[in-house]
Amino acid sequence: MNKKIFAFIALTLICSQVMAQLRVVSGASSTTPLAAAGTFTGDWQITSNLDEGVTFKVVTDQDGILYAQFSDDCSTQTNALSYRISASVPEVHRLLITSRCWRIAFTNDSTTAQTSLNLQTLVGPGRAALTSPGNLGIQPDGDAIAVRPSDFQEEVALGRRSHILPINLSSHRDDIDIADGEALIIPDNATNVVAPITTPTTFDITYDGNLGGTTDGAGTTGATDLLFYYLDDNGAYATGTHTLGTDGTDTTTFSGLAVNEVRVIGAGALDHNASPITISATTGGAVLNYLPAEHSLSDVGQYHVATDATAVFHSLFLAANKLSGASPIVLFNVWVWDRNAEVEYEIFQYTMDTQSTNVLLYEDSIRVVVPAGAIIWVTASTSNNDTAAEMRMSLNLYLDE
Repeated sequence: MNKKIFAFIALTLICSQVMAQLRVVSGASSTTPLAAAGTFTGDWQITSNLDEGVTFKVVTDQDGILYAQFSDDCSTQTNALSYRISASVPEVHRLLITSRCWRIAFTNDSTTAQTSLNLQTLVGPGRAALTSPGNLGIQPDGDAIAVRPSDFQEEVALGRRSHILPINLSSHRDDIDIADGEALIIPDNATNVVAPITTPTTFDITYDGNLGGTTDGAGTTGATDLLFYYLDDNGAYATGTHTLGTDGTDTTTFSGLAVNEVRVIGAGALDHNASPITISATTGGAVLNYLPAEHSLSDVGQYHVATDATAVFHSLFLAANKLSGASPIVLFNVWVWDRNAEVEYEIFQYTMDTQSTNVLLYEDSIRVVVPAGAIIWVTASTSNNDTAAEMRMSLNLYLDE
């Protein structure tokens, strides 16, 4: 027999045998859409062969969580693996089962009912390793091999790493005096302390409003509309918009525990805010954020981590300017306030003698974890009045799955 024909027949027989051994597990599969917060729980399956692999794939039009659950007696769950599923993104996972029993469950954890669900589970002999699609974001719980060149931090910045966000804080202050003590780096040159909010409050907006003038507010050539990135009453991330009035003092309709960023999203002929804009707590009056004139973006050396996320500190840039006839010694500190303990901690300190150096670029090799609900901020104190300081801090924010 021709060797090529023999090889073809042999390969066909092998493939047929493998396909014959693969089977769909009906008790671990479903195509019935789930209601909001609904759950599908499959039947317990007995592992017949410890070399047998289980492959499950799912795609649905709402976010959810897929579970592979394990048991020693097909009754009491002993442990489980969970996989965050993003709406309309197909996911495939493969496991080698090492427990006597297993089952698949899926929860629609969105507030919207599904209109489609395709959850299918196959069992059979092990096959080639899974590969991650080259044109989709890489999931943090993915068990597939990435097939494209991948620079982790660049992919985070491009939004190609699911549930991870890049956070960059930049701020400056051009007038720090000895009497200010440890001053928050913020360009209003006045706010020296961070005042954590523990009771939700609305936010006051102070600006130079002048109807029809060259300032900010309705009918002006400056800023007219603002976008807020803030923490809501429960400490979760939220966004809100506000249209400025004309009297120079507004109050938002939404409330929360912090304001991380404010940016101008509508303006007159100037295309930016003409004058400084200050954001403060309606209750208590603490300054929460600040937009310098003509910046269109808030500028403050602090960040509030949501209660459903964790931040990882990566790098820090610090600078202080020499003065005419003087070389101030500037003490920089990085602080973290723990919302659960309501205690602040110093996590970094650097003394900068501007006579010898005025720049520090620090990369943390083992990282610092900033817990859920915490605040991280940078302060500076000086040996000479009128000292100017600048900072930039980079974090990765990991959202809970």
